[in-house]
Amino acid sequence: MSGKDGQGGQSQNGHLSEKSQNQSSGGTSSGAPKNWYLSEILQMMYGFGDVPKPQHDSAVLIEDIVKQQLTSVLLQAADVASSRNGRFIGLEDILFLLRKDKVKLRRLLRYMGVKDQRSMAMKGVEEGEEDQGGEKVAQPVKTRLKMCYNYLSSIDATGELLALFEDGGTDEVKRERLLRAELQTRYMDQKQYMEYVEARQASFARRSKAQRFKDWLLTGITMDLKPNQHAMEIINYFAYETVAQIVDMALLVKQDKKSVYGNPVPRNGPNVCINYYNQISLGSGISAPPSTTQGSTSPVQSPPATPTTPGSTLSLSSSSSSLSASLPKPKSKKRKKSGIGSALEISTAIQPEDIHEAMRRYCQCIGPFSSHIKTNPMVPPHTRLLCL
Repeated sequence: MSGKDGQGGQSQNGHLSEKSQNQSSGGTSSGAPKNWYLSEILQMMYGFGDVPKPQHDSAVLIEDIVKQQLTSVLLQAADVASSRNGRFIGLEDILFLLRKDKVKLRRLLRYMGVKDQRSMAMKGVEEGEEDQGGEKVAQPVKTRLKMCYNYLSSIDATGELLALFEDGGTDEVKRERLLRAELQTRYMDQKQYMEYVEARQASFARRSKAQRFKDWLLTGITMDLKPNQHAMEIINYFAYETVAQIVDMALLVKQDKKSVYGNPVPRNGPNVCINYYNQISLGSGISAPPSTTQGSTSPVQSPPATPTTPGSTLSLSSSSSSLSASLPKPKSKKRKKSGIGSALEISTAIQPEDIHEAMRRYCQCIGPFSSHIKTNPMVPPHTRLLCL
């Protein structure tokens, strides 16, 4: 009996220790981590226009929204694949969901073209065959863009979707993001710029983390059809664009908070969160705002200079220098600056309430009959997809 009791107690203690380890590592009961991409999302938020140190709660909320959005996309694509009796979720199923939004479809086609160019540059002409002259001739490769063209030509009866392959129009959203990045990097030094470039390169699934993204996406979903490699590439792109759109809308909400009624200048300006005080403390050469400068100086101010004779100017300067020498110097000036800079960074960073307000505005019904549409308060405000 004692041996059995000892074994039972040992197994119970082992079970409790495993449970405590899972809880301490931030995981669920199945051992999977609760938040997989917090560091990547924090970097992406900084790269899309947030402060250098975004809020942790905002990143957690963005990860939850992205997971809900991608789950809805995956379920809709699975329905399309099952309707055509497909064995897996392919590129065609996601293109069918994007057929009504030409702007996002054109953006996706450009992304697939860039992926094709990158893969062709990495492979080169190694897959070619030698002709009679001994030179290598590249074989026709079934590229991603060609697959998109073949499928869209089969469902396009008017030619509007095929015209997107030759349309070289400007993307206003991409242009605004590039403008925001230019304003954000204008006064950076070399160290800050390298950190910003690293943040701009962050994504959900690189070559070494593709399986991790697939595990994160399919956690908690029971599906008969699984996405193939091309579908996973598009869903990874959707995740990246969803984070970008959430940051764009949250910055617009913050811009609306700062705008004054009747003043069109803040509304027409670029939406960007820049920590000017952090750049001042690092010696970037930006002039500080008046409120920040007054708050960081000593309470005793010297009188302004008046236009007088040279002799009186010398006497005034000597008297002011003696007065400043007799006054006690402020202590821990750097600590005050860091405190003001951190407070300014927190105030300019994207907050969770800004994200909630942005999603509420995006999912709100607008139009002449919006007041007659009944909305269910139990439905979460993430039903409308950002990437479709």
